[in-house]
Amino acid sequence: MFGGTSGDYFDDSSLPDFTCHHLSGIAAYGHDDSMESYQFLYSSDDDDQNPIESQIHGNQNSIIIKKFEFDKDENLDTVEGQLINEYSVSPNGTNLTTSRITGLQFFSTKGRASPSYNGRLGQTFTEKFDGYILGYVTGRSNHHITQLQFFWYRTENKC
Repeated sequence: MFGGTSGDYFDDSSLPDFTCHHLSGIAAYGHDDSMESYQFLYSSDDDDQNPIESQIHGNQNSIIIKKFEFDKDENLDTVEGQLINEYSVSPNGTNLTTSRITGLQFFSTKGRASPSYNGRLGQTFTEKFDGYILGYVTGRSNHHITQLQFFWYRTENKC
């Protein structure tokens, strides 16, 4: 799990019709160079339907910056990202620390990579597990995505 505990919880596996799906694309939204929100796309090997789109996690008023979809027969095996901590003081004088995901990039089992969706650079994180592919995402968001957790499927028995 990457990030903090602020924001509203989301779980993309609870999307309608999400049964045997895996992450297959991403859309990044923002203003100028600031990535403020992400939408994840999910495909199934068992059907020829269009990908299921998650809600937009983060600022709902941002304009789309980039969208990328992997091929239907591609699976994702690595994710890299950027995380920053922002410090502020509340009106009552309490010091606050808020985490924010500012960049994401996905890599496939075919050696392809999504564009790097980077905003402000911060601490880099990477997640990869041999013998697993990326299934879906949960996390927390408010104006930005503040937390992400990636769920992985074993390659020999995906669903």
